Amino acid sequence: MAEPVVEPVVEPVVEPVVEPVIDFEALYKKSKLALDKKLKETGDLTKQLRAKNTAEENEAIAKLELEDKLKLYERKETISSYEKALLGTGFESKVATDMAENLADGDISSFIKGFEDYKAVFETNFKDEYIKSTPVPPKGDAKVKQTLIEKYGAAEKAGDVMSMVMLQDEIKKQQQKE
Repeated sequence: MAEPVVEPVVEPVVEPVVEPVIDFEALYKKSKLALDKKLKETGDLTKQLRAKNTAEENEAIAKLELEDKLKLYERKETISSYEKALLGTGFESKVATDMAENLADGDISSFIKGFEDYKAVFETNFKDEYIKSTPVPPKGDAKVKQTLIEKYGAAEKAGDVMSMVMLQDEIKKQQQKE
């Protein structure tokens, strides 16, 4: 019988994966130089164009640039005044800024949505604080129920909807205790 032929086992050679090294500093410098070059070219072209323009054209260009700056300043001033008013009413800084920008840009629907979101959070917080600060009356106390009904009437006359809602909840709780 012939001996079986055994072939030698060849192990595969695994080469390590080498990730390319990126020199961010050199890339930044290269990009900055390219940007500086383009900005210089743009400046040179602008100077050439202005040199070719007549005095009247240069005045018109300067006037347009000034009007653009004035519009930008007025927009920032408007946003600032709206933001200040919103911050004074209890809005958070980011929400007040976003809403002020929406209002200044005439985007009333976004402004109203932001206000409704704020209102929902405010009502929840107000209700929580109101419930925490209101002492729990003893069970079945008719005098407490009558006092709550009187407070509800006063809130209704004053148009204080938030207090009316809170008092209505308290009255219902009293009725359930009875």
